[in-house]
Parts: sequence; structure tokens; C-alpha cells
Amino acid sequence: MKKLFLFFLLFGISLSATAQVNYTANNQVTPYAGDFRPGVNFDYTPPWTPIDQANIAAGNPSLGLLGLGAKTTRVVSLSENFVENWGYDFEINNVQHFQGLGLDELTAIVGFPAEWHRDQSYYCSSSDPDHIYCANDPYTWD
Repeated sequence: MKKLFLFFLLFGISLSATAQVNYTANNQVTPYAGDFRPGVNFDYTPPWTPIDQANIAAGNPSLGLLGLGAKTTRVVSLSENFVENWGYDFEINNVQHFQGLGLDELTAIVGFPAEWHRDQSYYCSSSDPDHIYCANDPYTWD
């Protein structure tokens, strides 16, 4: 009898201790409580590096640049091709510089699979397959 009780007790605790939430983005959206931050999106614009662009956008007193008033930025697009070629740590120096200029709550785009992971289906009327991962788990979007 004690073993049966212990079994149900442990079974009940294991059910209540799961990490799965009981809501999705379809029925709950947590409001953003932070401040609005005007920002910029850096692009590949040789000869200017992302650090040069951040100095211009946010200002850099040590260079005598007042800046344009930017308070945040989209750091980079961390596409799978980028990560496969350059690694996740490639942008660390840039991000630290951005934070040193006062840019905060930085954003990165995570997505765009490499060709070997790309779903080759055509979901819309275009000449190229969509840019989604093949065998994508439908629960990813819940």
C-alpha cells in the first residue's frame, strides 16, 4: 500500500513539475514595459564597418561624434549560413562596442536556413522556395 501511495505521489508531482506552459502567442501577448528606443539597422556598406556605423548612429564622444540619436540597433542577421561560416562569437566585439556607446536592448534576426536545411516547397506564388527549415516542427510556433 505504501508503494502504491508513493507511486501516485511521485507520478502526481512529475505531472505538475513539467516545464510546458499552458498558453501560446495566440492567446497571450505580454505587453512590453520598456522604453521606446529609436534604432537603426546596420547593413553591409563598405568601407564603413558596423562599428563605424554605430559611432555615427549613437555618437562616440572619444571621436567627437554627436550621433544621430539611436538608442538600439539590430545587430546582425544570424542566418545559418552566417553562423556556419563565421560562428556565433563573430559579433561579440561589435556588440560590446555598441553597448559601450549606450545602445541597449539589441536585436538579432535568427533564421534563414542554409540551403542544405531549407524546405524546397513553394508555399506562395514565387519563383523561389520559401526560406523556412525543412521538417519544421509545427509546435515551434506555439
